[in-house]
Amino acid sequence: MRHFLQELKDFTKKGDWVLLILCLLTSAFGCVAIASATSAEKFGSNAKYIIIQLAATGLGVLMYAIVSSIDIEAMSERRNLLVAFNVLLLLMLIPFGTDNNTGNKSWLDIPMMPVMIQPAEICKITYIIIMASVMMLSMTRGLCCDMLLRADMAASSMICSEPPAQRILCRTYCGTSSSESPWNS
Repeated sequence: MRHFLQELKDFTKKGDWVLLILCLLTSAFGCVAIASATSAEKFGSNAKYIIIQLAATGLGVLMYAIVSSIDIEAMSERRNLLVAFNVLLLLMLIPFGTDNNTGNKSWLDIPMMPVMIQPAEICKITYIIIMASVMMLSMTRGLCCDMLLRADMAASSMICSEPPAQRILCRTYCGTSSSESPWNS
């Protein structure tokens, strides 16, 4: 915990300021768009919507600082815990999942929480960390990357079906050309 707080203090030195400034410019453009879209008489004062956007931007900057301070290498060493976290998060959909009149029980409606959560979106982030860790481990051990990517293809098809992503991974991390890729159409 002490290490994390020190990393958070060093954010001003280590943070990616270009990315942060680009995000803030995009949020500022969003405020202008909201002000323009809500300037009609039927909305009344548009200050409420702009304040909500600015508050969300502030929370986003805070989350960016916190996430930037997390040691990803330490997390990737504990990938078994991340897998268990993903499984538990998705299993929570059974008792707490709600469909919100869409027919798809993909939202967590935890009692006494003011917001609903979609666990699949959180699992995508941890899945990237898990798979990057497994790929790095396999490359250092000299395992067959093609076999690893076939396993990744099977696993990622449960989360999302994006074969082009696997093509990019195959070319980038394994050095195979598009003609050698097993997912070539």
